[in-house]
Amino acid sequence: MASVKQSIINSLQGRKITSQEDVKNSQAFCMKPWLHLFVSHYGTVAPCCLTPWDEEGALGNINQQSVQEIWDGKLMHDFRKKMLRDERDSRCSQCYESEKMGLRSSRHMTNYLYADKINWALDTDWNGQSKD
Repeated sequence: MASVKQSIINSLQGRKITSQEDVKNSQAFCMKPWLHLFVSHYGTVAPCCLTPWDEEGALGNINQQSVQEIWDGKLMHDFRKKMLRDERDSRCSQCYESEKMGLRSSRHMTNYLYADKINWALDTDWNGQSKD
């Protein structure tokens, strides 16, 4: 019964990532929002070191917020939900460009190396909150 309920929730949220197979076939999904944050020397926090470090693309700033506030914040929640919908984010353009050229991207490597952690993403609640 729980799997039927979860299928309904996934459908209502527009989730396209619901299994490891979906991850393998994804065009945008990356495990990094469940594993990692990058903090620049300016204090801006980004999903990874390949994404822009400027304030506009940042998920927060450790000079103004705690890491926990950023990890549990609306910008990070929205980013995770976008990944679960398999929607491309402009901050991730370096990976998408690498893939377009036939290269293995950081996104591909992360998804491969952390395939055993897929439940961290799949267990994300409706508003993008990751279970700790």
